[in-house]
Amino acid sequence: MTGQGRVFYEVPRNARDRLTATQKIFASYKKQFQTVGEMQNFLMATYVPVDRSWVYKTNAKAGSSSVLSFLFALEFGVSFSVKLQTTADHNPDTALHQMRAAHVFQPVLNLPGIDNIPEFLAKTFSFTVVREPARRVLSSFRYICQSNEKQSEKLLRDRIRLSALTGFDWDWHPGTIDGFQRFLEFIQVESEQEGIVSVNNHWRPQWRNTQIDLLKPDLVGRLEAMPAFYRDLCKALDRPLPKELVADIRNRQPSGDSNTFLADSKCRQLIRDIYARDYELFGYDPERVVEG
Repeated sequence: MTGQGRVFYEVPRNARDRLTATQKIFASYKKQFQTVGEMQNFLMATYVPVDRSWVYKTNAKAGSSSVLSFLFALEFGVSFSVKLQTTADHNPDTALHQMRAAHVFQPVLNLPGIDNIPEFLAKTFSFTVVREPARRVLSSFRYICQSNEKQSEKLLRDRIRLSALTGFDWDWHPGTIDGFQRFLEFIQVESEQEGIVSVNNHWRPQWRNTQIDLLKPDLVGRLEAMPAFYRDLCKALDRPLPKELVADIRNRQPSGDSNTFLADSKCRQLIRDIYARDYELFGYDPERVVEG
């Protein structure tokens, strides 16, 4: 039976033990994380297989659904075909993000028997995927607009705060350049208050999502070149490419007239200001945004 015996049967750490494990190392990473809760969320947003041979750090709106689908095929030899429909999330790939709850993969913080988490991360092959910052945040704007259109529970808090802080009118501003400007202004305001409020990981700067100073990923893929990333990943793991490989990006937001949004001077300046470190760390050129 393909994949038999390759899921977790160990009892994961409970909530108290997860908190204790995070508190144990938090003092060494206060430059990276403002609160224990932020660090705990980072460690829980990871995927590890039962043999603990790799660590994947998710980065929202940078192909995480596609990567998870690929990793399922890589580990179990079958395509992920589970379906889930729920009012709690409008993402058509919601089921993919339940694999940790199903104990198919586990987050680093849940793994029992790991006393030194930074040492485990340093010794284990790790990877993440990043995306051109302007196109990522535009995709996030379309995603939050879609959540309101579908009356989803997901992003509800942020939709309410977006209206309160910027005057965003959900009857008029979705899908407009004016709405995108307000969305960017909202991100800028919330980012300045991080530590008091938590910026949603779908538009949070990628350097904060990936925390490469702690994770030190061995491989950083780009959403714009996923087939190459999959080949590099399999080569590093000495594994064959899954026959079930699907190169398409899952949960892709409609691209529409992206260049019209990204050519707007106010939007481009806001993006440069908010995501300056992403551009610096991950090698994207803010002057070539419209070229795509």
